[in-house]
Amino acid sequence: MRGSTDTGQRGRCPATALVFAGGRNRRMGRDKAFIPIRGMPLIERILSQLKPRFSEILLCVSDPERYRPLGVPLVVDEKPSLGPLGALLTGLRTSRNDVNFAVACDIPEISFTFLDHMLESSRNRDIVVATTGVGKYEPCFALYHKNIIPVIEDLLDRGRRRMNLLFPLCRTRYLKIPDDSWYFNLNRVEDLKRYEIYAAETMRRESYIGSG
Repeated sequence: MRGSTDTGQRGRCPATALVFAGGRNRRMGRDKAFIPIRGMPLIERILSQLKPRFSEILLCVSDPERYRPLGVPLVVDEKPSLGPLGALLTGLRTSRNDVNFAVACDIPEISFTFLDHMLESSRNRDIVVATTGVGKYEPCFALYHKNIIPVIEDLLDRGRRRMNLLFPLCRTRYLKIPDDSWYFNLNRVEDLKRYEIYAAETMRRESYIGSG
């Protein structure tokens, strides 16, 4: 059976969720955050999974008016041209918690079983980043500690904007997703089509179990 997300409540995570929704959507060709997924916009799908588990959720955006109706605190990118690393810096500066779960708005499923494992692995670490294979880092599905703010500032001051440049400069732990069949990053139309097949299979299986 294919893997699925586990969204059951186990208490609030001792962390802030930083949701990145400020991308340019060049590869998808339309605003990914509002693509309909399982009967709701993708961004609402993500927020619905996070709200039961996080006491603080910050939506990191470059166009606040578009996201204001969602009723989630907005953090406007100080410099949108700096990409996800700039959004991470703004989010960490705003967050009330030391540990922060950064997730992109184009990741429709969150396994809280795996996220709990990440949180358990974050002691004495600055970063815990998910991987889907050797050298396949997922910097927008990762935990970041506020103490890396000076490292990010230094990188950006030197014109270095790639998020994975942080990893060798910090106490980083890499965690392989053991069954990544639930993990989708909807960058392209092809990714969306694959996810729609997965979602249809999952909903069909859930419907069958519910009728049993």
